[in-house]
Amino acid sequence: MIQSTNDAIQILPTNTSDIVFANDELRTRSASCRGWLNHTEGTSQFTILGSGNCNQANVFDITFTGNVSGETAGPVEIALKENGTRVVGASANATVVVGEYTNIVIKKRIRLCPRENVTLTIGSVPAVSGVTPAVETVPPSVKNANIIIDPVF
Repeated sequence: MIQSTNDAIQILPTNTSDIVFANDELRTRSASCRGWLNHTEGTSQFTILGSGNCNQANVFDITFTGNVSGETAGPVEIALKENGTRVVGASANATVVVGEYTNIVIKKRIRLCPRENVTLTIGSVPAVSGVTPAVETVPPSVKNANIIIDPVF
């Protein structure tokens, strides 16, 4: 298990940018000794390493919490991304007002192939999901970002 945070305000440069996690607050033995997860503090990427071992946990609970605003008022959407692609059912959106923060939460249980490396990120997406016609998002500001990746045994 890993829990990573970034309390500082991050102004994402685009509506497709990923959130950086500055601190790995908690790493259990499953994250540091078994070698199933790579994350470097100050980056956005969490790489789950495939081992070829079918007995290894390949189901993970992902939880993200944070507060969003924007330099411009409008809709924002934050999503879990797997290898750069939005994971269906793993996003949260809000209509932001400049200078006011809204709390968002994403919870998702995912199954990954145990033989492949997968990179997970949390970040902004260019359009609000499930809306026709498409509604373009504005680049968000994010603070108090917190992610937990926990294997399900």
